[in-house]
Amino acid sequence: MKKYLFFLFVTCFLGFSCSKDHSGNPETKSYKLTYKISDFSSADTAFEKVGQTAVGVKTTTTVAPSSIMDVLYCSIYDADGKNINTIKQLSTDAGFGTIATNLPAGNYTLVFAGGKTGLVFVNMLSPEKATLNTDVLTYNNNNASTGLADYTIKDTYYKKVPITVIGDNTESITLNRIVAQLNVVIQDAIPSASAYSVDLFIIKKTPFYNAFHVNGGDVNAVGSEGSDGWSNIVPASKLGTSNYSIKTLIFTNSTPFQLKISAYHSIPNDIVPHWVADITLTNITAAVNKTTVVSTRLFDHVGDPSLPPVLTH
Repeated sequence: MKKYLFFLFVTCFLGFSCSKDHSGNPETKSYKLTYKISDFSSADTAFEKVGQTAVGVKTTTTVAPSSIMDVLYCSIYDADGKNINTIKQLSTDAGFGTIATNLPAGNYTLVFAGGKTGLVFVNMLSPEKATLNTDVLTYNNNNASTGLADYTIKDTYYKKVPITVIGDNTESITLNRIVAQLNVVIQDAIPSASAYSVDLFIIKKTPFYNAFHVNGGDVNAVGSEGSDGWSNIVPASKLGTSNYSIKTLIFTNSTPFQLKISAYHSIPNDIVPHWVADITLTNITAAVNKTTVVSTRLFDHVGDPSLPPVLTH
């Protein structure tokens, strides 16, 4: 009788064990990862002196004011480059600058990015399939004062970090600036005579880039909504003054580009502003975290019919 009960117990135990083995994989263990984004509001905030000379370009020590981020991202990609999660923080959130997540053991790539309002991760090929090789950083924002779309590039920081998860980990990350500053200086006095007074500059850059690739840092243009340049409204107090300065931030790959600088005069009740003068400067370069100053005279022959034109329309 005892032998029978023992045999029955062993049979039931083996049956239970086999049933448990085939019931499915046990729950995958995850590990807690914490990243503290250090110095993101103070490191590398001054644009350095540019170390180059080119046609129409001068060197300067002018710096940009310190930058503070409005938004911070951590985008997580698996070993195949597929996006599995994107964490977004606003500067108004509690704990801004500390990002925590849980991941199973394995290999991943983390992309940290921070900047001003409007900074977004976008897949340039297929919005619903975010991947490391196709995601870019760009700006898409609405201007609160005008209600118009604003694609202006603003101060932006970035870091790509490959990781192997084998346990809990806490780490500090310092983001690097990925934009260059461009400063256009109109050396001669801005015309103030009623027929030629200038109240608008439009500057176009060729080639134009508005996107930064998160895997490798290449740049290109995406979307049809953006512009190939930017505009600047001249305050009335600046009419008649010299060395008028226009600053903007750009994504760059350090290859030469050209700028077309155009001046316009608005006439009441006219929808399209009237052209006054323009000039195209070539062979300009820019470098990340540096300022390139492009200085030019623009109005020497405006309004003087006795002189041959030197600017093209």
